[in-house]
Amino acid sequence: MKTLRDFIPTNLISTFSGDLGYFIDEIETNSKKIKTQNTLFVALHGVSVNGEDFIPEAIQNGAHAVVVDKNFNFEKYKTTNVVFVKIFDLKKNFGTIISNFFDNPTQKLKIIAVTGTCGKTSVASLGQQLFNLLGKKSGLISTVYIDDGVKKIKAEMTTPGTLILQKHFAEMVKNNLEFCFIEASSHALDQGRLDGTKICGAIFTNASNNEHLDYHKTFENYLEAKKKLFINLAPDAVAIFNADDVKGPFMIDSCKAKTFSFGVKSQADFSCLYENKFEGINISFDKKNFIQMKLLGLCNVYNILAIYSITKALNVAEQKKIEEALLLIEPVTGRFQTFRYQGKNIIIDYAHKPGAVKSILSDIKSFCKGEITTVLGCGGNRDTSKRPIMTEMACEYSDKVVITSDNIRKEDFKNIVYDMVKDLSETNFRKSSIIFDRKAAITFAVNNAKEGDFIVILGKGHEDYQIIDDKIFSLSDIEIVKNLIKDV
Repeated sequence: MKTLRDFIPTNLISTFSGDLGYFIDEIETNSKKIKTQNTLFVALHGVSVNGEDFIPEAIQNGAHAVVVDKNFNFEKYKTTNVVFVKIFDLKKNFGTIISNFFDNPTQKLKIIAVTGTCGKTSVASLGQQLFNLLGKKSGLISTVYIDDGVKKIKAEMTTPGTLILQKHFAEMVKNNLEFCFIEASSHALDQGRLDGTKICGAIFTNASNNEHLDYHKTFENYLEAKKKLFINLAPDAVAIFNADDVKGPFMIDSCKAKTFSFGVKSQADFSCLYENKFEGINISFDKKNFIQMKLLGLCNVYNILAIYSITKALNVAEQKKIEEALLLIEPVTGRFQTFRYQGKNIIIDYAHKPGAVKSILSDIKSFCKGEITTVLGCGGNRDTSKRPIMTEMACEYSDKVVITSDNIRKEDFKNIVYDMVKDLSETNFRKSSIIFDRKAAITFAVNNAKEGDFIVILGKGHEDYQIIDDKIFSLSDIEIVKNLIKDV
């Protein structure tokens, strides 16, 4: 247990009411989760709610200390025994306070953050695998799950909030981990969820338009959010960027860290030769010796280069050991995951953005000798501008397209479909079928393909649920495919 004065720096305090020697053993930003008197409630201004509105509930549930922004008037609470602490710019300094409470775990745990439109999950997950294979005990915070070195738990969002993040970091320190790979989403960077976290390495994968415009409003705002990761790096950190992406140089502009580039087309610090086959990628870093990997596709060539680059930049291991470890790396669940069924090739991927759809389908087209059938949908109550572009990309690189449901939430499926097909040419429209039930759509696509064809199922990847209205139903593309194969 710590007192308030143990973890809230004096220079951050505007004023306070009560005893700063009050002991705290829990911190909460959700008033409903408060269970003990020794809990500090932090009244943050969120995106959609104001924590100050929940102070009465927090006190009623037992909180005996509350942190607020400097402008909050706590006069009406002076008759209570509650300690109030006003902070200069609470949003900005929240990360520092939380990190202090957990004994600054990222001073002991080395954090490698991955940002970009596509590839965050794959790079973070593959990076963790590689470092563990090299004897560097590493944790993972990703869209799929959180691995603290002892247990894996299902993730609720790409990048958790500051409080949960620091809790996980502290647990990883306790479990004697040396590194942690983390996905850094544009939302998280914009909202300062990584404030108070020391980053030793940052990786930029790529950037494409029409991404999270419902939140960021403009592509420029989206890029600026991503760039914060690199601007905030210390001089002793390393920054890795994709030299083949037009926004790569922009990301590391004004970055004080040591910078390194990777790429297959442009001049870069780390590059490779590769052969892309359905059996896996043959890759060479010295233009002589090729290694056969279990991963597939050009997107994974970039993912491998990214983790290879961070390994070299941080001097984690010698070349031979890195290459030996790369041979053992397994594909990431729901990311270019492949299955064979009656001579047909099935690929499941999380691609749910125009750039990702184009990337994976153009990649497959480069080595596919049969026809390509793509199954995809678009999420309801989300950015509508990307819907027609995604369908156009699917039609351009596929012989057939099956449009289906994908977390339609509270939106009418007919409206989603209309947005998806409204700009299609007559030729592309004739390629398309519409089947609402996702399981039926996948089954239809697989059963109507021929030997040697590819069925590409996009949008949900690792997800094992479907959201319709306010209800969550069990549904997994991976399990649907596995059951089809099992029924043979």
